[in-house]
Amino acid sequence: MTKKKFFSERYGYKDPSEVLQFESMNYELRISIWNTIHETFFKDFSGWNEIDRSKEPYSLFFYLWTFFFHMPANEFQNNKNMLVKYIKERYDNFKWYEIYDFLEYLFDFGYSREIERIEIFKHIFNFVLETEGSAYRLINGHITPISNEIEIKEIEEALQISEFNKPIRIQLDNALKKMSAKENPDYRGSIKESISAVETLCQIISSKPKATLSSALDEIEKSKVIKLHQSIRDGFKKLYGWTSDDQGIRHGLKEEPNLKFHDAKYMLITCSAFINYLISKADQAGIDLSKK
Repeated sequence: MTKKKFFSERYGYKDPSEVLQFESMNYELRISIWNTIHETFFKDFSGWNEIDRSKEPYSLFFYLWTFFFHMPANEFQNNKNMLVKYIKERYDNFKWYEIYDFLEYLFDFGYSREIERIEIFKHIFNFVLETEGSAYRLINGHITPISNEIEIKEIEEALQISEFNKPIRIQLDNALKKMSAKENPDYRGSIKESISAVETLCQIISSKPKATLSSALDEIEKSKVIKLHQSIRDGFKKLYGWTSDDQGIRHGLKEEPNLKFHDAKYMLITCSAFINYLISKADQAGIDLSKK
């Protein structure tokens, strides 16, 4: 469901930064995120005050107290209402990026314990981000500045690669991490990981584990098993050339001052979409990649 554009947005009476919030967070978004956290993590525990150490709520609150807020363990109090009040007071003083840190921590904690429940939380949370005009989404446990649903689906689909393609999944996840880092994003490293993920898949398909992406694409073309349009093949060869020549990402200068977020985002989305496309083509051709 997409947020309805009200009068002030449709006719330009609201500043664009209020409509799509990048590196900022208005009151409505802040409260909506808190409500999502409360309903997901705290509401189910409304029937008790004293925390039973043997039950899950104890772990959640204790980990928040000691590892996220860095409070002394001996000062931890077994009282749910007091703890929620304390967390809300800290939350109200968070900077915008600290709220996203908090969400990532909650997601990681929950995912290690209740995968099914946390997946539901992820969808609800992304819905809240979309409807309240955030420029960020939760993808694979990372708060990422990508606002287009189609882009998100391409990346998520590529990340849901089966176990035999674990190296590709790791490379894409690294690309996402490097691009999404709040304090020191590594766009150069993100681009390298994205194109390397494509290279790894093409090596698997072509049965040439040491081939470059260009060579692997040539081998795939020679085999005639998977037919790639020449423009698509040549396009990725040029992208690979850009990331591989003396002025490019992988073998060029240690710092490339002209690289921006949109460069890394474009490469991650493009490479994710191409990976999904190649896997689909391999499946249609009857290629069992698990045996490669």
